[in-house]
Amino acid sequence: MASVTVEPVLFLYMMSMFIMFTTNQLFFIKKVCSTSYSDTVCANLSSDKAAEDAVQTGASHWILFFNICTNIPGAFMSMFLGATSDRVGRKNIMILPPIGTAISASVFAYTSYYITTPLGYIIIAALAVGMTGSIGAAYVTIVSYMADITDHSSRTKRFGILEAMVFIGGTVGLLCAGSLGDLEHGFTAIYLLVLLIQIVIILYIVCCLNESLKVEHRRGLDEKDKPVGSGCLPRWCLCFGPILDSMRRSLTVFFAKRPGKKRKYLITVQIINLLSVIGMSGEMDLLVLFSKHSPLSWDAFTIGFFMALKNILKGAVLIAVLPLLFWCIGKERAIHKDLVLAQIGVMSTMLSFVNVAFARNTRVMMMVPLVGCLSGFTGAVLSSFKAQLVEPNEFGAMFACTSFLDIFCQMAGSLLFNTLYPATLHIWPGFSFLIMAAVFLISLIIMFWLQYDMKKSIRWGRNVFGQKNEKLLLDKVESDSEDENTLYMTPLPEHLPSLTK
Repeated sequence: MASVTVEPVLFLYMMSMFIMFTTNQLFFIKKVCSTSYSDTVCANLSSDKAAEDAVQTGASHWILFFNICTNIPGAFMSMFLGATSDRVGRKNIMILPPIGTAISASVFAYTSYYITTPLGYIIIAALAVGMTGSIGAAYVTIVSYMADITDHSSRTKRFGILEAMVFIGGTVGLLCAGSLGDLEHGFTAIYLLVLLIQIVIILYIVCCLNESLKVEHRRGLDEKDKPVGSGCLPRWCLCFGPILDSMRRSLTVFFAKRPGKKRKYLITVQIINLLSVIGMSGEMDLLVLFSKHSPLSWDAFTIGFFMALKNILKGAVLIAVLPLLFWCIGKERAIHKDLVLAQIGVMSTMLSFVNVAFARNTRVMMMVPLVGCLSGFTGAVLSSFKAQLVEPNEFGAMFACTSFLDIFCQMAGSLLFNTLYPATLHIWPGFSFLIMAAVFLISLIIMFWLQYDMKKSIRWGRNVFGQKNEKLLLDKVESDSEDENTLYMTPLPEHLPSLTK
């Protein structure tokens, strides 16, 4: 049984994030409605079609504004912090996102208790999260920590467990949001709970985790890594050198020269990942709005139950079904074990979006969690596969660049779908979800091409280095399948650090 390390951190952090994802959308609806309509209208909003559409449009715009204020600084900070973790270690960087989220939750708690405060206060909450790296920095440090302490034989399974923590933590968070939302001052209670969770996360990191990246394995500075601007910028500008260096490393990690087809595959997998982010950003922004809109007109408890069921099924599949599938196809090549599962995950996601688009009643909508329960495979496989294509002291930079690009793709997706949804609301509220399915169809086509190209390389007796298999030992770790060694090439440091105190 593998030791528990950063899984509780991700579980608790995603629990708090899912609480805020859902609660913020409901909070924006309430605030927008209260500024324009009476309490009577807001209490039965679905009975006034014009008011409902106006409030939904206004809430959608505020959600977009909040995402921009969070994600723009968060993108740059996560890129800097992720690459910096390759030099200073993961643990101290991991503490920063919970600190920012704690500040944000405090601001939301204040504005929800004093409901007449202007919505402009959310700028403070958004910047607090963004300037500490947001979910991007948390993702980078947690996944890099896991990559530090695993080898190729267990990495995909451990990444699958991490992915399950996202869904299970999200389930618990959504249930908490749904159960507290109907209480008096329910929004305030929810945001105070988020604040408490951040304090627990910080204490766990400080007291229960050892640093995964020992000093001897960290990326050092040499003559080629002089601060950006040395010799040509004023001395006072050079204080930004480490920040610019970290950003440069993050942005160039996907384009650095690598043996064989490693760079080609790394870029291809990243493109697939970015398309997935664009599609999922639309679901995160619109699913609650869609379920609140007629004909569904769900209340907070039903929304919480639906989101909880959706995430618990994904988490259960990753924990119970993914290891079983690896056992069943264990004799096949690694390409089949990984990319086939990723393709299944993409198809499951597409079908769930189509299901939402045509849902006209609660019974049909409740089929979405079952149809989409396999979608978690994709994230686990892509993260694990990318970790095989870079060196251990590049994990932070690579995941930081991924996070940076993810945030901007999330913003692009948020802009696209928050513009498309109000424009098509009066025609077909579910039309935006069909466009999300089309985005995932593109990523599925690219994934089929990637699988074909890898199989062709294996058929010609070459690995992703472009070298013949029999002349190169890629890993010191023994494997049951010689073909697996032709695909997984990242060695682990000789001595693993102690995982927990």
